[in-house]
Amino acid sequence: MCNCDKEHFQKVGFGTFENEENVYYPLEDKFISVDKCLIPELKYLWQRGIETVWCCCGHNIDDGVIFVKKSCIDKMIDLGYNLRPIKTVLGFRKDGFLPKYT
Repeated sequence: MCNCDKEHFQKVGFGTFENEENVYYPLEDKFISVDKCLIPELKYLWQRGIETVWCCCGHNIDDGVIFVKKSCIDKMIDLGYNLRPIKTVLGFRKDGFLPKYT
């Protein structure tokens, strides 16, 4: 789970944008909104060419997740990231990983 300030983040619900901050995503030359506590880790991944799709820190309620493009799955495994299988109506997604540093 996220190691953010629990008192603050227990007030932040899933699906809200209260914990997000705009950050420059160099791999697509645009700004994106992400959970503040994931920014250092995302920048680490982007510097290594990992293309992220979506992420959530978990808000001290659940494990976080970082989704990547399919072309980056093997790179994430090589960097030592563990899969976080997410069940969908189509089965388990295999492109989500547990954040290491939150």
